[in-house]
Amino acid sequence: MLLNVRVTNFRSYNKQQVMSFIVDEGQSANVTKINDYNVLKIVALYGANSSGKSNFIKAVNYLQRIVGDGWKQILYDPFFNNDDDTEFSIDFAIKDGETQQYQVYTYTLRYNKDGITYESLTKHINKEQVVLFVRDVTKKNPYKIPHPEHLLDDKQLKLANGVLDLWKHTTTPDKSFLKQMVDNNCSKLVAVFSMFKAQSTKEVVLLTRVSSYMGMDNTAHLDFNSATRHYTNHNSFEHGLVGAMQKIGASFDKINKNNDNPSILELISSYTVAGKELKKNFLAAESDGTVKFYNYFALINYIVENGFTLLNDEFDGFFHPLLVKELIHQVNQAKTSCQLIITTHNTMLLDGVLDTPQIYFAAKDDDKQTELYSLADFEGIDNDNKKDIIKKYLAGSFGAIPYFHSIDLLNKG
Repeated sequence: MLLNVRVTNFRSYNKQQVMSFIVDEGQSANVTKINDYNVLKIVALYGANSSGKSNFIKAVNYLQRIVGDGWKQILYDPFFNNDDDTEFSIDFAIKDGETQQYQVYTYTLRYNKDGITYESLTKHINKEQVVLFVRDVTKKNPYKIPHPEHLLDDKQLKLANGVLDLWKHTTTPDKSFLKQMVDNNCSKLVAVFSMFKAQSTKEVVLLTRVSSYMGMDNTAHLDFNSATRHYTNHNSFEHGLVGAMQKIGASFDKINKNNDNPSILELISSYTVAGKELKKNFLAAESDGTVKFYNYFALINYIVENGFTLLNDEFDGFFHPLLVKELIHQVNQAKTSCQLIITTHNTMLLDGVLDTPQIYFAAKDDDKQTELYSLADFEGIDNDNKKDIIKKYLAGSFGAIPYFHSIDLLNKG
């Protein structure tokens, strides 16, 4: 799970902005207990178009790409004329496979047009922060590894200096030291590195856009293929899927894979009309919203089942507000450590669906810089005092809305 995300000098984010998922006891019922932390299961980010909502999702995506796949110059996209390093920093928790206890880490990355300039990993142990490594290319001795026993297994520890020197000297400016260690058999950091592997079966963070699924490319057919594999693995075509689809208005009675041609993934919808069974290609016959729900329903089931985190831009695209409300409810009520971070314009979620700390806003100041802030930052607003919250938001009481009197068409004809 993500505990805090900090973004500096990236696209519309100039000064450091923080989104925190940690709340005080009693602030929200929609939390997962991670050691001493109450961690929000869902955060919704509101704001006008072009306010920087999507840039927050992109920031985590870029961090994942650089650490997992390597730095590329195209990924350096600072705030206007700010030539300083871009910095991403996250606090996150992962469950230890042996002890089943959560371990909390802080990972920080800085980079510019020439490559990675700084990287550090800290482990939180008994309320103390233990530095696992620091890589700072501006220093004469760029690496600091004070506790090799947290990185190396027993066999590697016997050759600690040689092993660590090899990892240091072979790390290139475009490669994270974290990835370099894991690529060279640093088994103790495999779980940490899984935070940054978009297509890993052990991934902790999933990233998706309107038309992408489980960290894969932004193409609709991959959404569909991934969802179909998920349903196949869980025997959902025989159990549960049709009922769920019918609840949102789908009119088919059955849905099955076409096994006549195994090389082509095709679904067949079966309808009963005037007592006769009719069959149609699912993608051709169903609406965009129905197909999108087919894809997203698999995704939500996937993160709930595995306790993963999903960051999703424009979560409410294609869906009726009541359906979005139900999906949010399912994640809030889940027993696993799943987490959902979304951008949205759905004001219905403000009233009674999300608690006050779960609502964030993105707004640009006069210098075109995005600022992040929570509804909980406003005095007199809490879960028991949210009267007329939607009306207040649309009236501009919290900012993060477009300000205009009217829009003139370019050609009124």
